[in-house]
Amino acid sequence: MATFLNGVMSMSRVIQLKMGTAAALTASDYVPAAGELVGAIYTGELRIGDGIHTLGKLPSYDRTQIANNYT
Repeated sequence: MATFLNGVMSMSRVIQLKMGTAAALTASDYVPAAGELVGAIYTGELRIGDGIHTLGKLPSYDRTQIANNYT
């Protein structure tokens, strides 16, 4: 359940992403659900599932690309 404190939403649940090394993610045959986030340990890459392609076929985004797209 979400609560608000000074206009900021506070969640009472932890959101945990699937993680692995960049090499393990590329080699994986896992198909993440549409919108599911998967992160690479050490490199900080992020992949966003489309519900169709395996992790190795999805593009990866680094911190700079993500920051530039959302600022």
